[in-house]
Amino acid sequence: MAKLLPGDAEAGGDLMAVVIERDIAPASTIGGMLCDGGGYRAADTASAAVLLIAGPLAVPTSRAQAPQTA
Repeated sequence: MAKLLPGDAEAGGDLMAVVIERDIAPASTIGGMLCDGGGYRAADTASAAVLLIAGPLAVPTSRAQAPQTA
């Protein structure tokens, strides 16, 4: 963020924190609903399923965005 906003790095850090919190809020809400409805095992099972789906999808994405080295 300091490189992207050299004159206002603090605002960039605040923006990054807001985006992260915005992304965490729905997941914590869904996890809480799963815990209330089906107990901790339902929430653990759902999080494991998301991890198993997201893991393989993250690998090609990270390779596509990796900087080219000489």
